[in-house]
Amino acid sequence: GALSGGQKCRLCLAAALYRKPHLLLLDEPTNHLDLEAVLWLERYLTEEFSGTLVVVSHDRHFLNQVVTDVVHFHANALTAYRGDVDSFQATREEHRQRQIRQRETQEAQKEHLQKYIDLHSQAGENGPKAARQRKSRMKKLEKAGMAAAGEGRRYKVSYDGEVADVEEFQEDEAVTLSFPDPGGFDGPILRLEEAPFSYPGGPPLLQDVDLSVGIRSRVGMLGRNGRGKSTLLKLLTGTLAPDAGAARADPRARVAYLAQHQLEQLDPDA
Repeated sequence: GALSGGQKCRLCLAAALYRKPHLLLLDEPTNHLDLEAVLWLERYLTEEFSGTLVVVSHDRHFLNQVVTDVVHFHANALTAYRGDVDSFQATREEHRQRQIRQRETQEAQKEHLQKYIDLHSQAGENGPKAARQRKSRMKKLEKAGMAAAGEGRRYKVSYDGEVADVEEFQEDEAVTLSFPDPGGFDGPILRLEEAPFSYPGGPPLLQDVDLSVGIRSRVGMLGRNGRGKSTLLKLLTGTLAPDAGAARADPRARVAYLAQHQLEQLDPDA
């Protein structure tokens, strides 16, 4: 029969590891693996694999187990950090707090110097001494960014050269999601009643399933790859029909389905 998404991922991973590569590049390796396979992969990469590993993943726990360095993509730049993801986040937060303090110090210095220059100009003090004082303050204003960047240390710089200001820290873009109230339901939203299923020409995959999903349900499905987890979701959503029994859905319910291979849900003619 056809292989499931997880089984295909296992097969591709086995083929890559069988070559005993010096450099192993993994792009989202845990996406379709079951828990048992993910734990095995963690152990293999940390205890047996001796080559160089480059991995792209959004699985925080997996990354914390297998990586020694993190490269962060942010603001059109790459920044390298030593340690795992937890260490990266702690170090980045330290950098963030320091940059915010430096920026505040710089802006306070600029505001104070500019206020002094403006007050003397408005007062009409244009004698040689006042002019020298304003010029001195203007030079200090030009180098305020360098002073802040040095965290209080003095730098001898040319007033004609470029001065590096402390830039404002670029926070991560916030994502806000708003969901409409789905309303209330008296009974289950989705229900399977004594529903077996097998693919054509294949052995029975699911036997006499009785399952109800209610408005407050939060159900996690665990099991080895190829055991029918994705198939069960397709039965619940009506993508597949059971061989017997019944699959029922409340007609008032709006059901959203994110497939394991989302490409299956895209309309190529759209």
